[in-house]
Amino acid sequence: MIELLNPGPVLFIGPVEIVLVGIILLVLLFGPRAPEIAQHAGEAVGKFQRSKKQVEDEVEEVRDELEIDEDINEIKGEVEEIKGDVESTVELEGTEKQPETETETSHGQSPDNP
Repeated sequence: MIELLNPGPVLFIGPVEIVLVGIILLVLLFGPRAPEIAQHAGEAVGKFQRSKKQVEDEVEEVRDELEIDEDINEIKGEVEEIKGDVESTVELEGTEKQPETETETSHGQSPDNP
């Protein structure tokens, strides 16, 4: 019964062990070409990292553009609101000036004959 509770040593395989096994297999299977293969693998990893950095930079650029677009939309909304206020003010001033022109025409003055 004690043997069931203690199965023995636990085999732990981490990333370091996996890399070591990969290197050993590389040397055993490919012998003299192993350094060349390792060089190509290193170049591939470097290209991958550069590509990853490039994609991250592009994503950051798009995020910045989206933030600018949000700011532009906010400003457009404010401009539309101001435009509405100006139009309503102009309409109010136009209705206040109309009675004055009617009074002028009732006194015999017309816009065509000064």
